[in-house]
Amino acid sequence: MKYSIQYKILIPFLLVIFIGMSSLIAVLYNINEQNTYKTISDDMIRARKNQELYLRQYFLINNLDFSRISLMNESESISRSLSREEGNKVKIYPYPLTNAHHLPSDQDFSLALNGDTAYTINFSQDAVTATLSFPIQIENKIIGIMRYKKDYTDQFNSNKRFIFITCLFATSIFLAMLITSYFISRRIVKPIKGLIDSSNEITKGNYDLNIDINSKDEIGELAGSFKVMANTVKEQIEIIEKDRDRIKEVQDQTKSFFDNVTHELKTPLTTILGYTQVIKENGFTDKAFFDKGTSYIIREGKRLNNLLIDILNVSRAGSKSHDLNFHE
Repeated sequence: MKYSIQYKILIPFLLVIFIGMSSLIAVLYNINEQNTYKTISDDMIRARKNQELYLRQYFLINNLDFSRISLMNESESISRSLSREEGNKVKIYPYPLTNAHHLPSDQDFSLALNGDTAYTINFSQDAVTATLSFPIQIENKIIGIMRYKKDYTDQFNSNKRFIFITCLFATSIFLAMLITSYFISRRIVKPIKGLIDSSNEITKGNYDLNIDINSKDEIGELAGSFKVMANTVKEQIEIIEKDRDRIKEVQDQTKSFFDNVTHELKTPLTTILGYTQVIKENGFTDKAFFDKGTSYIIREGKRLNNLLIDILNVSRAGSKSHDLNFHE
């Protein structure tokens, strides 16, 4: 399959642009996603420190012992206060846990029951939330689980909008580059196609070409060289045609000359051969005929001699008129 040079220029260029734009979008998406998860992680760490500090200050301000019983009695009040303070839902689950069927089933809560601090990011159809669970301990004994929940829907939606706008911007750039590169490659290829058409005309014998390419670059130089070549070929063809006509004329003249010479030579030769044959057969028996025959033979012989001299003179004159002159 024959591929146009325009597409050989256009396709690799657009492929590079497409790969570059796709890579840029992928990198921006990964960076944005990593920053979002890092923000969530930092928020969870900060939330735990603030909630632990608030919990101890609460018991200290209210002159309460920091114990399991006190935590159980104050859990609802602390949860409401912390929720107002944080602006997000906070709930304390006193230990040992009751109403197991109402307890969270998330992994972070299960890990907190084992003494670990963990958070889980939950993706639903319309919302993205992060839940932090960590144990409340006294002397390494769990007396309760604090659970903190924060909504990150707006942040994830903002990230989606950012990626969408980036994709839209990249697509616009790609389309602009596609259109621009198409017209640039077309402008580059157009004079080349013109030269191809001109060369096809030359192969058909048409040397009167109008090559209108005036670009000041390599293609312009190529077009100029092509014009010179076409004019040179045209001049050489004209010279060859003139030489051909002149040679044909000379050949016609030569043929006419030899036809005339042949006729002029044939007549005296026939006369000489005829008289010679009769004289050979009759000998000298007929003195009058013998004298007449020898007279004809001498006369026609002289005529032949004159014709040969004329032929030699014409040959010498033709050789001199057709001498070739060579110049450096």
